Amino acid sequence: MNTLEQTPEITVLLPKKAFKEGSRNNLTSLLADAGYNDAAQGKMGRFDQVTNQAGFYENERDVDLQSGEITFRFVKDIGRLATQMRLMQLAGKPAITVTGGDSLLEAYLRVTQQVQGVVIEKVADLGIGKCTLEWQTPEEQAANKIEELSGRELFSKYPELMRFLLKETNTDALTFESEGADTNINDFREEGLLNTGALEIVGSGRTSIDLKLKRLKPDDELSPLKDVRFSDISTDVFVVNPQNVSQKTRMATMTVCDAFESAKPTETYSSIKVNIPRSKVDEIKALNIGLIGPSIQKVLSNDGIDWVDVTLVVPNKSANAISTRLKLIAGDKGSVSIGSRDIQSGGNAASSQSIQYFKSKN
Repeated sequence: MNTLEQTPEITVLLPKKAFKEGSRNNLTSLLADAGYNDAAQGKMGRFDQVTNQAGFYENERDVDLQSGEITFRFVKDIGRLATQMRLMQLAGKPAITVTGGDSLLEAYLRVTQQVQGVVIEKVADLGIGKCTLEWQTPEEQAANKIEELSGRELFSKYPELMRFLLKETNTDALTFESEGADTNINDFREEGLLNTGALEIVGSGRTSIDLKLKRLKPDDELSPLKDVRFSDISTDVFVVNPQNVSQKTRMATMTVCDAFESAKPTETYSSIKVNIPRSKVDEIKALNIGLIGPSIQKVLSNDGIDWVDVTLVVPNKSANAISTRLKLIAGDKGSVSIGSRDIQSGGNAASSQSIQYFKSKN
């Protein structure tokens, strides 16, 4: 029997780095809550035991844990994720992956720039580690539109995605693969070189502010995957090659995806009220933040300025960081206040999304 025929019926691809302590996408608790930590009792042991082993992150090899007909495969990096996608395509089998949209886009392009036929669809939103993917340039020589990236030296840990976006916008620039792409801009700045830029993940935006970087958002319409938007990057559940989900494995695949979705972390939210002149409302809208809103209400005043209250609902864990960004827009005369709201999202309340996905494939 050849290697491809031995490929497990259901493979779940998991990025190693997402299990590292302090990772914005730490998946250890998600797998435990989904009921798989104790179930994965292969020769390697439980998930938490495996990820705590010395050398786990440095080892070039993938690590497999078997649980019945499911193989959980920890892949080292984006390159290995791309390789596994290609393997599943050649094997004519599907794979489930729980990974960040940024890594998924890069892996997808690394495969499809060479071969066609790999299909990836989102099964369920987990919303873990929400952030955006943006261009960044030094404020002293800022790019205010995509065309102004032309001729620059650009850095990113997503080289194929970076080149794809430049090609789609007919922009000619030098590109370099690099971790900590935004830090590279600062290194060049210290040498007096400002004709640079980066394609980088942005969370609270604190690093951009500290490094004095101008942010520029790619058009979501340019995303090579319809289910992944640059303005809303997070770790979610995807199926690679869904067309290869057989009747034999359909129920098991659906059960695995639903288990991940049911373990979706519950998140609480806060409302933020910003008092600003109406002329600054577009600056807040451009941030593209807020679960609900922004809602806008006129404020009566006698100072000749058209004041409004803008209310947004944001995750509690990022409320302080978002508040800092809003204060920069509000300025000295405006105000920003945080008020708690009993809003929760996650858990079993949203556990039907993956089931509806598979029902739609009938």
